[in-house]
Amino acid sequence: MHGRKDSNHNDIKQALIDAHLSVADLADVPLNLPELTDLPDLLVGGYHQTLQIPYNALIEIKTDDGQLRPGQKLFIETWRGPVFTVRTVGEALAVFGIEL
Repeated sequence: MHGRKDSNHNDIKQALIDAHLSVADLADVPLNLPELTDLPDLLVGGYHQTLQIPYNALIEIKTDDGQLRPGQKLFIETWRGPVFTVRTVGEALAVFGIEL
């Protein structure tokens, strides 16, 4: 299922944009693979401040008490790269080595 955004989605997205990162919002993008039904919320690209390299990350946004849906869990388990689950602006920025 797509198009469901957690209440903190827009704040986290805007903080990443304000940090001069490229942000593609995938929350409304349907995934047409039968085995994978839930894309993470954001594709984010930029420069990782700690690693000192260009960096891309898939980010799933959840509220403090939000749980991953089965399709989200399956995507994270089967994707051949990292998918970060974040609950706060600080956690999202930390994916790129940015401290508040």
